[in-house]
Amino acid sequence: MTARHRASNFSERVSANYLPVLYSGIPIVDHVYGLAFNDLEGGVWLPYQRLLFQTHLVDGRPALACLTDLTENITIPMLPTPVANLMQ
Repeated sequence: MTARHRASNFSERVSANYLPVLYSGIPIVDHVYGLAFNDLEGGVWLPYQRLLFQTHLVDGRPALACLTDLTENITIPMLPTPVANLMQ
């Protein structure tokens, strides 16, 4: 699997609930592992949960909103354990 294919799969996974929430108006809570980079650790897997929900713009058009929260309370098989003390 190429890096481009992996990135495409990640994008598809992360955005899979966008349209269902936008069209139905039913909020969804899901869990995601995202790879973030910094100068100290390099690449770090960050587990987070997010609330996707429909809202409306000033002109009345529907819009998708997303609230995220880093959490250590997720385990996704086959992915590395996040860095210790992630929440500090």
